[in-house]
Amino acid sequence: MPSRHKPNLGQTSLRGKRRATDPMKTYDALPAPLRMWLGQAALPLSPASARRL
Repeated sequence: MPSRHKPNLGQTSLRGKRRATDPMKTYDALPAPLRMWLGQAALPLSPASARRL
């Protein structure tokens, strides 16, 4: 029997937000050397931040 519980999204009056773009498509669109560098970077950077650098 399927569970009828709602997922725990917290008690908030704020609406959830959807991302404007798919983050994986943005990552895949980066040049290969930049993707490799991001994979080894010490700090997590978003693909958009890496492209600006």
